[in-house]
Amino acid sequence: MRQFLVALVGLLGLVSCGMSPDTVAEVGDLKITQEEYKDVLSRRFPKLKEFTTVDLKEKRVVLNQLINGVLKINAALDAGLDEDPEINYKYNRRRTRITTDRLFERIIIDSLVPEEEIREAFNKRKEQLKVSHILIGFNSSEVKNEKRDGRNAYKLALEIAQKARKGQSFEQLAVKYSDDPSAKTNKGMLGFFTWGDMVPAFQDAAYGLKKGEISDPVLTRYGYHVILLHERRPNKGWKESLYEAQKREIKHSLFRNYNETGMKHWQVIVEKEKKKYHYKRINSAVLEFNSIIKELDKGPGLKPDNFSEAQKNIVLVKWDGGNLKTGELILAYGNNMDRYKEGLLSLSRLTKEVDTRGESKLFGFMAIRLGIDKEPDLARILKLYRNALLTRKIEQIEIRDKIILDQDSLRAYYDAHPSEFELPAEIEIYHIYCESEAKAQKVYQKARAGADFKELAKRYSDDKFYAKRGGYAGFKTRNGMKGVSEVAFEHGPNALIKPVPYREGWVVIKTGPKKERVLRSFEDAYNQIRVKYKQLQLRKLRAAWMEKLKNRYTVKINEELLEKI
Repeated sequence: MRQFLVALVGLLGLVSCGMSPDTVAEVGDLKITQEEYKDVLSRRFPKLKEFTTVDLKEKRVVLNQLINGVLKINAALDAGLDEDPEINYKYNRRRTRITTDRLFERIIIDSLVPEEEIREAFNKRKEQLKVSHILIGFNSSEVKNEKRDGRNAYKLALEIAQKARKGQSFEQLAVKYSDDPSAKTNKGMLGFFTWGDMVPAFQDAAYGLKKGEISDPVLTRYGYHVILLHERRPNKGWKESLYEAQKREIKHSLFRNYNETGMKHWQVIVEKEKKKYHYKRINSAVLEFNSIIKELDKGPGLKPDNFSEAQKNIVLVKWDGGNLKTGELILAYGNNMDRYKEGLLSLSRLTKEVDTRGESKLFGFMAIRLGIDKEPDLARILKLYRNALLTRKIEQIEIRDKIILDQDSLRAYYDAHPSEFELPAEIEIYHIYCESEAKAQKVYQKARAGADFKELAKRYSDDKFYAKRGGYAGFKTRNGMKGVSEVAFEHGPNALIKPVPYREGWVVIKTGPKKERVLRSFEDAYNQIRVKYKQLQLRKLRAAWMEKLKNRYTVKINEELLEKI
């Protein structure tokens, strides 16, 4: 039916008087709006606020890419993938999560984090701080030091702070005492940071310091920090106009200070709403599901296909207007059920899992009833996600599932493309790098006189890394060691080569044996053959499919609007 409607829409489109003023293109029976097109342009040209300066050819390239994507969505809808259970499960799961998060923000976070506190935190971003720190870990901190407990760590951190205040070098103290792995090289220096970059306790303490001041020990999950403030400077990236854009991120960061209170409040609301919607876990159904899992575990195994349709439709939790069925848990675990079967086989753990998923779905249901999924930013995210799911599935059906990697095809590809499976020629290289030409000439003469090249490299090379290796660079291809390999190949194997310019100095080269180019056997190159042949088939199938879609669906572009954007 839908294919007939699409064909009808295509015919009507040919005689259409025009598009809506906000439509950039019509693709089949789907539209690309001006807002959607500008969103893609903004990601392609992130530094531009307006796109009138963008060349029309570049705009068309972006639009054509967008059109190709919408062609695939048309094909996915025609294939009925909008009713695919796996796609709908994944989409609904994402919708539940992001709408519940927004609901939590409205009910809890907005009620606990004052606007004044958000503004204060935003204003702190006007400055950047340059700090050093000394981290003292203990046996239960994330940066562990099993030699001390928290009390002893605090005591040591306090002693270090006092030593630094009395004039001892902060850098030396950091190298000696800090459990930060980077302290040995950076001597405790963290450089500049902006409010919001560090964990709350650390940044609160740092922003409270004056230039040159040293903090008392500051506890974070990493351990105790002693902080030294070097300087403050204006943050060039700070603008008053960014407040609304950064407000949500700052608000969520500040909520960490209210997390315990917020979660208690949320749990009260959860219980209240469960009563309001007559939420009920059906214990007999959970027990039945647990029994089914146990039986399948003993027999064919815990795979989604081993559950009957009836077994997938058992209602575990219900409320006014919604429910949670076994099929949703089965889809959630997919082919990984065996990995998590310990929890599924335990009735108590399965019950907790059902409660968690049931409550989550209830609040997603509430959020959707409130229209939260229709809010512009969330609606955009959800549309993009749904389209991504549809595209991935239709590409799987039309392209990836049609690739056949049989032995005859792989052998034919190997025989037709031997150069792709050749091992390039290699030559063994030793070299001695010298900063001056005179030194290089001296080394060359010694080598020519019969001195051991490896010993010369250890003694004279100005490249410390290769000096330790006796100048040995190993077997290299012609492009393997730029500036050296080319010269080595020109002179051939077992040669001592006069100094040639290299990097900022000169290099004396000695070559060993040469390995000629060789064709790898079919068996040896098998994995590479599979990859290359698969890539070739992907390109061919994708090109043919896209051509088919372009012939199948009518595409109309609003040229007047395109030029104005």
